[in-house]
Amino acid sequence: MLAGRRAIRRVPLPGMEDEDAPPEIGIRILLDEEIDQARAEAVQYVHLKAKALKLTPNDLLDGDPELLSREMQRQIVYKAIIDTDSVGADGCPVDPKSGPVPFFSAPMAVRQADSVFVETLFQLYTDHQDYVSPLLTAITQEDLNEVVSTLGKGLAAEAYLGLYDAPTLRRLLRTLASQFASAPTTK
Repeated sequence: MLAGRRAIRRVPLPGMEDEDAPPEIGIRILLDEEIDQARAEAVQYVHLKAKALKLTPNDLLDGDPELLSREMQRQIVYKAIIDTDSVGADGCPVDPKSGPVPFFSAPMAVRQADSVFVETLFQLYTDHQDYVSPLLTAITQEDLNEVVSTLGKGLAAEAYLGLYDAPTLRRLLRTLASQFASAPTTK
């Protein structure tokens, strides 16, 4: 079971989904130790940046309170987003000794990407956590029918959907999309 959660899932590269054969990236769940390492590397980056600017880390963070959080996200993106050439069809690394190869060549490459792209990749990582989490229950057909029926009646969608948290809404949408994709087409 744990190995299944650690499998690397392939998804289209954000912004390229509409192409006939969109390039893919892999997403993997990080180990707790890797999250700790990402946090430590983010702190180290803040200290190095402060030193380069001749500031204390606290002064730097006073001027940009989100810097540490953004760098933590960048470190997670660097470690969790994988080059699919290093992954087999089973979601496991082709070379188990060297492991999966990061999509980005270095953390600096993530920093040099545009902010929307980085945020999108981080959101894909958090969505993947929801996708593999054993704590999140699957959406039942009854729940799905209720949502479709309620929204189909033209009731206030925002008020109704506001009853659900973001992970549940993402699961609802994934389930609907999966059912839509597998439904027979009629002409």
